Amino acid sequence: MKRLLTIVAIGLAPLFAASAQSDVDFAARIGGNQYYGTARTLGMGNAVTAVGGDLGSIGINPAGSAVFNYGQVEFSPGLSFANSATRFSLPSAGFSFCFNTGRSSGLRNITFAFANNVSNNYLENFAGENQEDGTSFFGNLAAAANGIPVSDLTAASPYDNPDLDWAVVSAWRAYMLGDVPDVDRAYIGGNEMLSRDGEGNSYHYVPGTLRQCSEVKRLGTKNDMVLNLGFNISDKFYFGFNLGIPVVRYQYREVYKESALDPEQFPIGFKKADGSDFVANFSNAQYGYSYSSTSVGVYGKVGVLWRPLNFLRVGAAIQTPTVYSISEGYSNSVSSLFTGAEGNIRGSASSPDGSYDYKFRGPWCFNTGVAFTIGEWALLSADYEMTAYGKTRYSEKSAWNGEDYFKASNEALARLLGNAHALRLGAEVRPLPGFSVRAGYTLTGTPERVQPKFGWSASFGAGWSSSGSFFVDAAVRYNGFPTYTYYPYLYGDYAAVDKDNQPLKDASSPRLNVNRKLWDLVVTLGWRF
Repeated sequence: MKRLLTIVAIGLAPLFAASAQSDVDFAARIGGNQYYGTARTLGMGNAVTAVGGDLGSIGINPAGSAVFNYGQVEFSPGLSFANSATRFSLPSAGFSFCFNTGRSSGLRNITFAFANNVSNNYLENFAGENQEDGTSFFGNLAAAANGIPVSDLTAASPYDNPDLDWAVVSAWRAYMLGDVPDVDRAYIGGNEMLSRDGEGNSYHYVPGTLRQCSEVKRLGTKNDMVLNLGFNISDKFYFGFNLGIPVVRYQYREVYKESALDPEQFPIGFKKADGSDFVANFSNAQYGYSYSSTSVGVYGKVGVLWRPLNFLRVGAAIQTPTVYSISEGYSNSVSSLFTGAEGNIRGSASSPDGSYDYKFRGPWCFNTGVAFTIGEWALLSADYEMTAYGKTRYSEKSAWNGEDYFKASNEALARLLGNAHALRLGAEVRPLPGFSVRAGYTLTGTPERVQPKFGWSASFGAGWSSSGSFFVDAAVRYNGFPTYTYYPYLYGDYAAVDKDNQPLKDASSPRLNVNRKLWDLVVTLGWRF
């Protein structure tokens, strides 16, 4: 049996808290940063903690707004590409005002700025295909349903039962789940055959080869809206403060399909309204799941930048944990087709639209950097960033019933998550007056305490500044993410047998080894005043 699905695209698993691993994924994605900013900061790999002077940098170091003694306004449209998916975005937009105190030393300038910078992008697609003759998605659901009273599934409103998984309910209603006769609270998948051993005990198995297809699509961004205040002290010390309001919008869609290569191998028994039996052949079935969420948070950030020498700058910033209010929506559907001499049988079921609101406390973040200038023609910079996930926690919006719904999830976060580390390098060279070329590299680690993984990105850019106030920049970035494994079956591995009731040695869930990739293109148009 072929267990490894063929990768035909790229992607990532759902963003929802349903297991220890998905708790980890959720915390890393809503709490982590994949900075965008302006084309200048993107082109330099966002290694700008000690650089400043750009609206794309103030989300990384609030003191960066006070570096230059003029105001600016910028607009940065962009495109992101992930396999066959393309999305337009606005990685950065904002303005700043500089107020000169007229003093030659001490407090020289006060800067007020507002910026909306994208700090994460969830655009991904992937799909995989497999041929399997031992296990099935719906057999996996049947194993999970064992122990449920049939009366619960046949109730008038089974989706209202908090003890029932909606995937199981939809599969039951779409004829892809049935109860085993004469066995209490036991179930069989809609594309499995029922048999009995020599002692009369029931068992079920996949009677032929199934073509399995899985497709996942997701999109969304995390936008940091930042209110900034910066102070320039004697052109040597720069201080800044941010009030950040991140807004995270995320959508996820999963479609899983199973079809019989030879429907004649899948004769499935049905009953007519009069109680008589008839047989139809399983042809195909589909499971779909949709999820969306909107998260709004708030945090504070303080930064400092020091210029001890004309060619040297040192910067640092620290950000408080973000407190998020999260609203989720979700639903699923199942459809099936059976063909037979007495006509086709179609099944379909859709869950209602579910929703859930809760809170999440994200990680705190610290970053530091250094930058060197070489005359008027070159700038080199390096950043280090640490994001501490050990205290991330879920909480109810209102715990009126006294239950700690997220106790297990929070214990998993405390046990599995530690610190994530990132290294950013950037360079800017001016070969001609008013013209710059840039390059950057970022290495980013995941927050798992055991065996963290690393992703990386490389960026290139160029910019032109007129003798007046107008400037334009462009940058392109390639992002490579850590490889991970995706499991299409909802409940992982399960015990399965063959047609002779012998346990399958390789009865694990199919899996995809996924290597996510993403391209970004950003152009910045700006004016100084």
